[in-house]
Amino acid sequence: DTADMTYTDDIATIMNSSCAISGCHVNGGEAPFLHDYASIQAEIDGFNRIVGAIKKEEGFVPMPRISSGSPETAEFEQCKIDKIEAWIAAGAPE
Repeated sequence: DTADMTYTDDIATIMNSSCAISGCHVNGGEAPFLHDYASIQAEIDGFNRIVGAIKKEEGFVPMPRISSGSPETAEFEQCKIDKIEAWIAAGAPE
């Protein structure tokens, strides 16, 4: 279900379990913080790097980079992609 998505109720859990993990999008990690609403909002304003990365679109650094496989074979579940896209399309409500 992708209706009425909010950062607090839906997206925070996805980001915290898939992106803001050790070595990645956290304090001291290799990539920009993705640990709160403001940091994620900054990444989707204008040039939407989050969706481009998780969908592995041309011109984006593919995410996730850390998994049991190589970065090229690591996948972001389609359900999570659908939720993030619906949330952004709805204006990314907090």
